[in-house]
Amino acid sequence: MKPAEVREAAPSAKVVFVRCAIILGSFAGILTAYDQLAARAERLGVTLGAQFEQQVVPFDPDWVWVYIAYYPYLLVTFLRAASKPGFWRAYGLSLSVVSISFCVFWAAPTCIDRPPFAPNSPSASVLGWLWRIDASGNCAPSLHASLMTWAVHIGIGRCGQPRWFAAPCWILVLYSTLAVRQHVVVDLITGVALALGAVGVDRLAARSDGVASSGWIARLGSVQEQLLLALRRVAVRATFLGR
Repeated sequence: MKPAEVREAAPSAKVVFVRCAIILGSFAGILTAYDQLAARAERLGVTLGAQFEQQVVPFDPDWVWVYIAYYPYLLVTFLRAASKPGFWRAYGLSLSVVSISFCVFWAAPTCIDRPPFAPNSPSASVLGWLWRIDASGNCAPSLHASLMTWAVHIGIGRCGQPRWFAAPCWILVLYSTLAVRQHVVVDLITGVALALGAVGVDRLAARSDGVASSGWIARLGSVQEQLLLALRRVAVRATFLGR
């Protein structure tokens, strides 16, 4: 059976379940590692000023609801992608984006100077709670920006998410990171650039899957396909062991 035929076949319910479990486990592991790196960056990192953001984007705790809506959007999109073709490539590139970000967080830690405010509203109370559990480190590249950009690409390309819905979600989430002073503009630029690199690799691999090509593009697609098939075999075997 050719790799393309394996990829296009609809996965069984057990395979989808295993994929969802992998996503949830990865999500928990990433959040744990992120917290550790953020605390380190808060101690050792360079503080990024928000002078430009203060002039252009007013600080508004009400945007915290949009900011935290990013998490269910991300999770639901990836869980939906678990039953779609090309899952392992999407999952692998997601981990690549996170891994590169973590390397930058470790090598060049940054943090943001947060403004004082009074928790005199539900939104302000939630933002205060968020700041207590989320250290001010790990600013650039913004994982909110990179993973939201990547999730929109996955949602539109693999899950059939309408652009009229995904595009405003992307804009609102990125704006919310500035409005609640979780990030500055340079964080968003580097985060989006990182995600666009993953989008380019994804499209290149998809093109090599469907069109006969030569040179390094074909070799890249072949090597990647073998790695993804190996990961898929591990997931399938895991379902048999769980019977």
